[in-house]
Amino acid sequence: MARRPVPVNRDQRKFCPGQPFLLDPRSIAGVALPKAARPGKAGVGHHRAGVRRCGGYPAGIAGVRPVGRRGTVRGQPPPVLASAGIGPRILRDKRRSLLYVQVHRRICAGGGRRRGVGRPGDRHRVAAQRCDFIRQGSKIPGAEGHTSGTSAGVSGVRKMKILITGANGQLGREIARQAAGHELILTDQDTLDITDAGMTAGFLHEHRPQAVIHCAAYTNVDGAETDEDGAFRVNVAGSRNIAAGCLENGARMVYISTDYVFDGQQQKPYREYDACHPLSVYGRTKLWGEEAVRQILGRHYILRTAWLYGSGHNFARTMLRLAEQNTPLRVVDDQVGTPTSTVDLTRAILKLLANDCYGTYHATCQGQASWYDFACEIFRQAGKKVAISPVSTAEYPRPARRPAHAVLDNYMLRLSVGDPMRPWQEALREYLEGR
Repeated sequence: MARRPVPVNRDQRKFCPGQPFLLDPRSIAGVALPKAARPGKAGVGHHRAGVRRCGGYPAGIAGVRPVGRRGTVRGQPPPVLASAGIGPRILRDKRRSLLYVQVHRRICAGGGRRRGVGRPGDRHRVAAQRCDFIRQGSKIPGAEGHTSGTSAGVSGVRKMKILITGANGQLGREIARQAAGHELILTDQDTLDITDAGMTAGFLHEHRPQAVIHCAAYTNVDGAETDEDGAFRVNVAGSRNIAAGCLENGARMVYISTDYVFDGQQQKPYREYDACHPLSVYGRTKLWGEEAVRQILGRHYILRTAWLYGSGHNFARTMLRLAEQNTPLRVVDDQVGTPTSTVDLTRAILKLLANDCYGTYHATCQGQASWYDFACEIFRQAGKKVAISPVSTAEYPRPARRPAHAVLDNYMLRLSVGDPMRPWQEALREYLEGR
């Protein structure tokens, strides 16, 4: 006997307990969440489903987004996150346009290449593209543009187009000498006014360097005490203008800073992340210049150095000139630091550029000495007999306060690329022999 079909009851008010009830297939409830699809098969219509919350960024990382834009570009996914040791990734098709990622408290150093999280559809424009992991101290492959050849001065450094500010100073001249195998753009205050934002932006846009080594600075420590505006314009605003130009044109930047960002009250050598407390206008403006570069440009190298000497006006040359006058000398002996050769500092700069390890570094020669010790070693190696006596800072007052013990530890340099800096006595010997 054939079974009678159960009538479809469309009126729930007539439904009684125990009564068979057949649902219309059209009224069967669907799942609340999007149906999971196989990896790579989500389809173009589902590339947003299940990946974000409420159409926005995942919770806690809403601050991770491309820098230099007011918001996200319509239709583009947010930076993909690695599944472990949260790290931002950029897509291969964005490398040449230099997508920068803001520093965020949830982005940690460390990690390597990993699979991205998410299921881009097979017809999505980024579905089949591989992502690369970015972390502080790593490079963005291909971001520096097409290069070829190797520097004649430094093994393993790819040939680059490098702009040097302050090229007529002692450090700028040494960099130009050692980086002669690169394509160099040498500028000084006569050719580029870094305090003019428009001129700086136009100059960098015209020449489009791959790296800028920013040596130009207001270095008159005592003069800055009465000319704070002038020091600020050069050391802060000028550095800001260079960093902004580098960001706009996809260039990396080397910023030369100083041990004067510290107060010298710490008896052990300062490391890169020790607290800064400058005592002078010069030290403050150099520290503010560091902060300007960090805030604007992710691809930066900040190198703090001390007691620099090379081909130009410096303490060693002054001592040798005074020795010729055959007059007694009095030199401060309670300020301690590390004399540093421009030769060694340039080697460190080029080594960092070759490895793309962005961040803050200390770069001084090894060892420490007072100004009195430094002067005595200069006369000893030069074979000069000079009547010299030590004095305290209080006996030799200057307008600007100096740090008493500003010895720097090249800690991050050793960990990142190895420390190429020699003992300061050895570097001084080479300098004196080459004069």
